[in-house]
Amino acid sequence: MFDMFYKSLSKNKREEFHRNTNISPATIKNAYMPKDPLCRKIPRPETMVAMINASDGRLTPMMLVDYFCLSCIQELMVSGRANSEKKRLKRNISVTHIEA
Repeated sequence: MFDMFYKSLSKNKREEFHRNTNISPATIKNAYMPKDPLCRKIPRPETMVAMINASDGRLTPMMLVDYFCLSCIQELMVSGRANSEKKRLKRNISVTHIEA
């Protein structure tokens, strides 16, 4: 997955990865690699494509989707945190929603 891939890179390869993806080391550490999957930020699709291209074929779209999305769903299902997380979410009201 992404964390194992990134940790396996040498210092020079990491710097090259940062240049090729235009992602700072701080963003990778703080936004993309927290241990708790629910604390991870999900990169934009364009950023994911840049990550795949910069990995020289070592990362695939499914690997990134698994790391950033599916692991969150799995964590919610296993830990039973879905209900507590749901309570913290802001209500999403569409423009067509009208309260009486």
